[in-house]
Amino acid sequence: MPQSLGVCTVGAGMFVRVKTLRAGGRTYRYLHIVENRWENGKTRQHIVGSLGRLDELLAKGDLERVILQMAAHCPTVRVVGATGGRPPSPAPPG
Repeated sequence: MPQSLGVCTVGAGMFVRVKTLRAGGRTYRYLHIVENRWENGKTRQHIVGSLGRLDELLAKGDLERVILQMAAHCPTVRVVGATGGRPPSPAPPG
């Protein structure tokens, strides 16, 4: 049964959610971008996209890259933190 382990607000109505699935005696955590929508006078949550399994994103370094690329498109966000000895990826022009 899916359970929410964490929520990180991305913007008004959109946020990041970690969902846990248990199957075959194993536990998998998936990272989703979720949007709140009003439908029939009630708030409904819609998965905009899935970034994949959290353990795989972390192992490949993909999660850090995605966060830095998303932050590069938002002038009010500044990412501060350890980069594992690597310089952060430069922001794309524009």
